[in-house]
Amino acid sequence: MSIVTLALTAQAAYTAQLLHQFPSHLQWVENMALRPNGNILMTTFDQAQIYELNPNNGSPPRLVAALPDADVAIGIAETLPDVFAVEAGHLNRTSYRLDGSGRIDTLDWSRLDCHGRPKVQTVAALPQAKLANGLAALPMHSHLVLSADSITGTIYRTDTSTGHVDVAIHDPKLAPHDNPDPFLTLIGVNGLQTHNGYLYVTSTSARFLGRYKIDSHGNPLSELEILATDGAVFGAVPLDSVSKAKAPTTTPRNGSDYYHDVVFLVDHDGELQRPTAAILSLDETTLYVSTGGRNEEGGKGGQIFAVRLT
Repeated sequence: MSIVTLALTAQAAYTAQLLHQFPSHLQWVENMALRPNGNILMTTFDQAQIYELNPNNGSPPRLVAALPDADVAIGIAETLPDVFAVEAGHLNRTSYRLDGSGRIDTLDWSRLDCHGRPKVQTVAALPQAKLANGLAALPMHSHLVLSADSITGTIYRTDTSTGHVDVAIHDPKLAPHDNPDPFLTLIGVNGLQTHNGYLYVTSTSARFLGRYKIDSHGNPLSELEILATDGAVFGAVPLDSVSKAKAPTTTPRNGSDYYHDVVFLVDHDGELQRPTAAILSLDETTLYVSTGGRNEEGGKGGQIFAVRLT
């Protein structure tokens, strides 16, 4: 297994430690977010259940929410301290579309029920999204979240405080493209991440990592810039997630290490079974990677790996 770090022309590989694997092949882990306490939140395609994992104590994840009237929980992003937006809906397992059922819920840890679980509230409908996928909050206006529609190549903007939805970006380059794997041909834009004035995007079928320069409300200020495409790192499986980190180059500036942005791309092999997302720990020393698992009878479910970067 490997994690490939793209840092200008440099590449480095790391080994991964398995933190947990769900027992059922139905428990596909789709996305992750970090709570302020450092615990990992995981969305699943198993009855829209969301789990929390403490990566440091060896305990199994605990169920913290099962989103009502949905069978998948998809993208997740923090909008306020300990408040998270989550995409949800009913997924047609033949067409892999939400068939008008897409929506955004919030999980609020400042409002707990008698079991210590966060309050769940639906804040917006996304019927126009054929397959809502990656989700990212805007740093300067974190109540605004961007949702990637993998079928139409559209990035929707949702105001989680009012429920208003509009189009931030529509680009044919983000729509699905031909791929040797028929399943991957269904999925265009997938992962989203905002960082330092850019929206980073990945395409599953076209197998690229790109970015747009955006304003504080998520409007594009540039055309799509392709940063990486094809190559062995992508293999024939989805490149689903983008994360950021800082890594020193060999060239000092003003007597100290010069830091630049690094993007992590997750490869696939027999142990990393269909990687789906990657996020950094709060101290940026560990990369957490989720997978879908072996989505077939007799297979096991999604996995969570830890990759130590120091």
